[in-house]
Amino acid sequence: MENKLEKIGQNSFMDNFVKTDDILKDMCGIIESSQKAAYQAVNTLLVQRNWLIGYRIAEEELGGDERSEYGLEVIKKISKELTQRYGKGYDRSNLYHCLKFYKTFPEIVDTACRQSGVLLSWSHYRTLLQVKDPEARDWYEKEAAEQTWSVRTLQRNISSQYYYRMLKTQKKELVESEMKELTAPYQNDKLEFIKNPVVAEFLGFSQNTDFTESDLEKSILSNLQKFLMELGKGYAFVARQQHIHTEKQDYYIDLVFYNYILKCFVLIDLKTEKISFKYENESYHIEIDDVAVFPQCYAAVVDKIPAMAKKTLIVDIGSWTIDIMPVINKSPDESKCVTIPKGLITCMRSINEQCVRQLNGEVDESEIQNIMRYGRSDIDDEYFAIIKAEIEDFVDKVYNSIREFGYNLKTTPIVFVGGGAVVMKNFGSHDAKNISYNLDCIVFGTFCKWFA
Repeated sequence: MENKLEKIGQNSFMDNFVKTDDILKDMCGIIESSQKAAYQAVNTLLVQRNWLIGYRIAEEELGGDERSEYGLEVIKKISKELTQRYGKGYDRSNLYHCLKFYKTFPEIVDTACRQSGVLLSWSHYRTLLQVKDPEARDWYEKEAAEQTWSVRTLQRNISSQYYYRMLKTQKKELVESEMKELTAPYQNDKLEFIKNPVVAEFLGFSQNTDFTESDLEKSILSNLQKFLMELGKGYAFVARQQHIHTEKQDYYIDLVFYNYILKCFVLIDLKTEKISFKYENESYHIEIDDVAVFPQCYAAVVDKIPAMAKKTLIVDIGSWTIDIMPVINKSPDESKCVTIPKGLITCMRSINEQCVRQLNGEVDESEIQNIMRYGRSDIDDEYFAIIKAEIEDFVDKVYNSIREFGYNLKTTPIVFVGGGAVVMKNFGSHDAKNISYNLDCIVFGTFCKWFA
């Protein structure tokens, strides 16, 4: 049969194809080779584009005001115009990186034209811009090209001072071997091209954020959204998988909220394998081996657990929920932790519903809080009687919940914590020796008012 491939125009992608007897292997080779060729072609143009953008901004600087701020003013002005015309990818930060790229690598376009086959990607060069030492930067550039480092491998090596460690060590092979072992997972991502948000923006594609989420993360995020929306006043949902671009890498913040009362953003970023962060110029890297999920009351009693009895029940009564956490042999039993969606706010709402129904009037929340906290008030007797009855009913429901989960109120050591601990102490009918109250963590007044 005539080989029709020979009639197609010559190019390296076509020339390098070799047919074997394994069709699956051939298909995988074709797909991966085409992805690599596309990646190289796009990145060559991307590097050239960004270099030219930087060059044009630099030329504008020379032709304009000699003040150092002039270039930044140009970037600020042109960024708005470009973003309106072409969308994301042309904000001030990216344009500044283009200018910095041109100044740092003034000869890179010649390399891009003559040696596009070994050219590093734009993400590689952007990562290299954080290296201030010219010799170190040149070394990282050369090694990244020759060793075909991924962007994550390059970033990891820069962050771990790989260049300087190689200079100082007498056993370069050992250091290099360790580096390759630690970065091996970074080198095997064959979908890096598809996942790269810079490439997506360059091609004019809308960003698909699904690739940053596992099924587990999606499930957790969906529940977190609902939880935070019910958490209280002032929260507004801003974004999910918010793309944040820095010198070092691209980040996707899982959930972004804004609280208009505190006038601040609330960011939630889930980690399942590792955590890397910097604090006071020290870098920290944490590998996550296993995760145990306990109710929030764990933080309030963790320092007291070593002194607890062999079997103790922690009951945390908060504004929105009641958490039940059994501690067995001085360790929380994750499998038996329970969260009941009926906290103090439920009780407060019930109080005012009864006040309106019986007396045609509500009671100020702060007054209800004072009664809960101190067990007394100068309020009208009729209102006080309703409030007291509703609180006692709430307390009985807490007791019943404990019984329903198989715990004996007379024999099981129980520790009440949270804002509701003082409510159980003031209005509870069980004054047994096995029941105690942790009042150290009470922030009841502020907490309830904030979330009402």
